[in-house]
Amino acid sequence: MTANPTRSAAFDLLAAVLDRRRALDEALDALPPLELRTMTGDLPDASVLPDDVPNLKQQSLAFYWRLFRAWAAMGFRSPTIAVNGEIHA
Repeated sequence: MTANPTRSAAFDLLAAVLDRRRALDEALDALPPLELRTMTGDLPDASVLPDDVPNLKQQSLAFYWRLFRAWAAMGFRSPTIAVNGEIHA
């Protein structure tokens, strides 16, 4: 019996998808636990959010401090971002 190349390609594709899914699951498991939610004031109905962590209406001072420390760790660099076409915001 000869191997069906279409079936073999489909199994190869399925294996690749499952490997990527496994890698994504591992990456998500490696994330630190959620400490707080920010910008919940922009939601139409913030009551749908669970109360497992604080739900801040905007960013806290601690959030900005962490952002500043991360930027300092990057050496205060501001990377250029290439944009093709127009931005309609």
